Amino acid sequence: MSNNFDFARCFAPDVADRLNRADDYLAYHEDSVAALESAGTALEQLVKHIAIKEGLSDTDFFGLRLEEKIEYLEKKSSCPHKIITWMSFIRKKRNKASHRNEAREYDAGVALKNAHRILKWCVENYQLGIATDYMERGYSDGPVVCIQGSLRPLNHNLRQNTLLVMM
Repeated sequence: MSNNFDFARCFAPDVADRLNRADDYLAYHEDSVAALESAGTALEQLVKHIAIKEGLSDTDFFGLRLEEKIEYLEKKSSCPHKIITWMSFIRKKRNKASHRNEAREYDAGVALKNAHRILKWCVENYQLGIATDYMERGYSDGPVVCIQGSLRPLNHNLRQNTLLVMM
C-alpha cells in the first residue's frame, strides 16, 4: 500500500488513508477513474478539516457544494490562491471522471501531486509536523519496463530503446 500521504495522519487520518488508496488505484490497478474519484472524496473530507481548523464550523459552510466551499475558503483568505487552484483542479477532474467516466492517467497523477501539496501546506500551516516528499510510483507487481529511468507496467506503450526488466 502507498504511504505517500502517511505524514498527514496527524491532521486528517481519513484523508491520508483515502489518498493512499487513490495512489494505489493509479499505480497498481491503472484505474485513473477510481484514483480521481477517491482523490475527490478525500478533498471533500480535507476541506471539512480545514474549515474546522479555520473556525468555520459554526457557519452555513457545511451545507455548500464542494465548489462553493472552495470559493468560500478563498473568499475568507483561509487558503493561499495556489491551494485553491490545486483544490479546483482535483474537483474538476473528479467530476469529469465520475460523471463521464473520463480520466487520463496524467490528470490522476497531477491530482495526487496536488493533494500532496495541499496536505503539505496544511501540516506546515497548522504546525503539525513535517511533510514527506511525494514518491512517484508507476509500476505494478509483475513485469515492468524501464523507460528513461522510470518503471512502468509492461502493458504501457513502449518507446524505442526500452530496457525490459523482469521482477
